[in-house]
Amino acid sequence: MDQEKVLAVKGRAPPQHQVFVSFRGSDVRYNFFSFLKDALIKNGINVVTDEDAPRGKPIDENLLKLIKDSRIAVVIFSENYPESTWCLDELVEIEKQMDLKMLDSCPIFFEVETCHVKLQVARSTFNYNLLQLEHDERKKARQISKKAWEDAEKRFEGWRKALISVASRLGLTYKKGRFDFI
Repeated sequence: MDQEKVLAVKGRAPPQHQVFVSFRGSDVRYNFFSFLKDALIKNGINVVTDEDAPRGKPIDENLLKLIKDSRIAVVIFSENYPESTWCLDELVEIEKQMDLKMLDSCPIFFEVETCHVKLQVARSTFNYNLLQLEHDERKKARQISKKAWEDAEKRFEGWRKALISVASRLGLTYKKGRFDFI
């Protein structure tokens, strides 16, 4: 029985997209990601990112659907990944789908150390960027209400949990100057 029939029997529609890729555009969009995407497509793998979300609906709803409709999430962790609430919110959804056994993930550590992404090293640019984002978001939330501040704290916990969880998966490391990765 093929994969689509098995999924239909289990009550889950077959994934429309095979691979969802989460990445920080400013770090990897025009270099590493474009090469990775081309390599996957050349091998017959359907690749989707947040850029493929249909327009006209709330982006959160579209993004959740893209992630849920995928079989695998490739998360490209880079130095500036934790500067983006968007990336971190994607990561939380990826982790949720992993916990439900609906999605598998493959982290790629693009010029960052695994221990930095797992938040095991206090003094790293990765950790600094996360702390700076949390500080900025706290400041915004405090101006709104105590409830907004509490919600922000829960969101930060979710980000940290997802970072540690996904980064703990078996993954790949790309070091500067090593072009034989893909």
